[in-house]
Amino acid sequence: MSTIESPKTLDNAIAVENLRKAYYNTVSKQSQLVLNDVSFRAERGKVTVLMGQSGCGKSTLFRILIGEEIADKGKVEILGSDVSPGGDPFTEEVKKKFGILFQSGALFNSMTVGDNIAFPILEHQPQLHSRIVDIMVQTKLRQVELDPDIFQYKMPTVLSGGERKRVSLARALALDPKLIFYDEPSAGLDPIVSRTIDQLIKDLVRVLDISSVVITHELDSAFTIADKMIILKRSVAEHNDDWVGTICYDEGTPDQLRNSKKPYTVEFLGEFSNFAICLQCRHVQEKGFQECSQCHEAASVSL
Repeated sequence: MSTIESPKTLDNAIAVENLRKAYYNTVSKQSQLVLNDVSFRAERGKVTVLMGQSGCGKSTLFRILIGEEIADKGKVEILGSDVSPGGDPFTEEVKKKFGILFQSGALFNSMTVGDNIAFPILEHQPQLHSRIVDIMVQTKLRQVELDPDIFQYKMPTVLSGGERKRVSLARALALDPKLIFYDEPSAGLDPIVSRTIDQLIKDLVRVLDISSVVITHELDSAFTIADKMIILKRSVAEHNDDWVGTICYDEGTPDQLRNSKKPYTVEFLGEFSNFAICLQCRHVQEKGFQECSQCHEAASVSL
């Protein structure tokens, strides 16, 4: 199986280069570019968080990374396997390398918790004895801090939101993946439960050395779990952006992004940024200014 040529390819859980995706707009009768030469790296054994405004293409990028959509061009490498458009397909062998935590959890309500977790195991190894499968299921429940004696035979409909997320994560861990994709893992959870899920993500990376790619708009969560943060930005005419579609606008460690002076980064991070932006002229300056040092308008800022 071919790989993207890179001297540091073994350091990357994911390598994306110049990824492009467009859709045909039935109203305008024209092709509409969504992802415009998107490039980034997600390191092995780290948490990489992808962020951006609604409608910027996060979901499109997520579907491409998990093999549910095909990009128009560019390179995509996942754990050493080249799954670029026109290259090797997302074979079952490739899909076994990663797990997915969907925003909705995507549990089968007609199955018990244990059967939900066992589903991918039996799908790939149907010959396994039921007792071995039970042991594997119980192990996965313990990894997400759920007691098998209490939860294995429960139905998903009686679980709380946080419990459903944990069970879904246990299922994502079923095949011992080296990479997990998280789609809005904190969505719909109260702040206390959200913090426990954040800690669980960090613990899995630390204990099991699992690489994680998280798509979220929850800044509290992002700054808690991220080793690296990537901000996607869709072009906006009012910002005088000189590109079409969505690009990787900024990236770095949480501290690096806090200290970034790129206008959209400051605006998007708001209170998490160490700077403020004048909403009249988009000049970045120190927080707490009374009058913009560039356009001299009274403070109207994104804090």
